[in-house]
Amino acid sequence: MPSKSVLLPKPARDEQLLKLLADGKIYSTARLASAFGGETPLLGTLAALLGSYGVEIEVVGDDRLRLKHPIELFEADRIVSPLERSGSAPHRIDLAFSIDSTNQALIERAGREDAHRHVCLAEFQRAGRGRRGTAWIAPLGSGLCMSVAWDLRVAPETLLSLGLTTATVAVRVLRSLGIDDVGIKWPNDIWWKNRKLGGILVETRVGPHNKHTAVVGIGINVAFPQRRLREIEQPYTDMQTALGRGVSRNALATALLHELHTAFTIFERFGFAPFYDESRGYDIVYGQKGQLSWRGARLISRAFGIDPNGALSLEVENSTYRFEAGDLSLRPAD
Repeated sequence: MPSKSVLLPKPARDEQLLKLLADGKIYSTARLASAFGGETPLLGTLAALLGSYGVEIEVVGDDRLRLKHPIELFEADRIVSPLERSGSAPHRIDLAFSIDSTNQALIERAGREDAHRHVCLAEFQRAGRGRRGTAWIAPLGSGLCMSVAWDLRVAPETLLSLGLTTATVAVRVLRSLGIDDVGIKWPNDIWWKNRKLGGILVETRVGPHNKHTAVVGIGINVAFPQRRLREIEQPYTDMQTALGRGVSRNALATALLHELHTAFTIFERFGFAPFYDESRGYDIVYGQKGQLSWRGARLISRAFGIDPNGALSLEVENSTYRFEAGDLSLRPAD
């Protein structure tokens, strides 16, 4: 007698369904019944469910479908094995199918003994965050949603340049993969041809004796559905567009974690100084005229580059001012 099918809880059901469909092959609705307690789902039900994750499908015949864009799911072994060989493996890596925010997951563990060198990656963030409280939008499997927790013994003011340091490392990795003209839009956005490719969000838990836990969130668009790109208000792009080919998200995570391991170790000893010259070479706002939003006012300004502490020098109404991370938003002038 066959065993009775069990109706899975919604998150487990959705994860099982996406793992079945991720390869982009054609599946019948009957083949997907195991995720629905043995009951064959309707195509409309599947389209709505997958659409809630930003995933598009193609219907093939009366009862068959496939993902419009196959998804390479994260695999811990593929990410960590090369890092173990190089001595840069994290102490712990968590892969989440769906999570509110990878940064929030690690911030909640800050201060614990096992928080240091803890990595969290997610296929989908329900409440991903960018700078200044903005939402980070990424359909399931379309990009890299990763956070790294790292304990640092530095002066609190040194932490202000950690986001710019991370952006510098991310651009270095992206250039090594072939995106030659990718750069930094100060303080920590990653842009390619006047479009946002990624961003960095740093949150910290300040501790006694200059020992702090920094949680560094890295979001990079890898293969973003074009229809979704057009729905976003600001200009977005992805690595697939920049390179003209697909990119392994697992390989990207490995490359970033390897470089960040070295960078954070250097940053703890020397701060931003070792990254200063490199970051200036990636600065895409130098000399640009833009609109500065600051303390409720909108001012026309011109950027004069990043200083050795990671701050940005701007000329506003014939005077030069120095701004630190988080003080402003620079956008192209009208």
